[in-house]
Amino acid sequence: SRDEVDPNTAAGQARLDRFLNWSYLRIQLKSTFEHIERMTTQTITLVSGTGDYAVTPWAIDHIRYNNFGRQLRPLTRAQLSNITISSGQPSRFARWGARIYLDMTPATAQNGHTFTIYGWTEPSVLVTTASTAASTLNTVWDEVVVAGAAWRGWRSLWDHIKADMY
Repeated sequence: SRDEVDPNTAAGQARLDRFLNWSYLRIQLKSTFEHIERMTTQTITLVSGTGDYAVTPWAIDHIRYNNFGRQLRPLTRAQLSNITISSGQPSRFARWGARIYLDMTPATAQNGHTFTIYGWTEPSVLVTTASTAASTLNTVWDEVVVAGAAWRGWRSLWDHIKADMY
């Protein structure tokens, strides 16, 4: 019913906020558009004997081994698990949660070498309460967010004709 999206009720306002957030999060996905506002880097300094490191980017585009001017090749965690890890110069990595694991544990010769991780920050929520709505994206995306929220609202009311207008 239309009461479900009535902004004058707490439940209606919460549902509208959710539609805005879904729309906003969807356009922030790397697969939708590579927003420069969300691009980030992280530098990791290798420590001999340490084969895994915490990462802050939400999605990784690539990792550059700065001392040799080349990229590390990505593997899945399952692929990396099938490799015997010895010490030496890393050339591949796998991500698992908030950590990356290297195919070689850095030896003393690699101590102090650096990687730069290029990626994207985690999509942020747009609406937490009505008074704290703030977009981290360029304002040209505001209309897209509203159109996406309207589309979700009309679809929740089973009015697919109006939804398809958005």
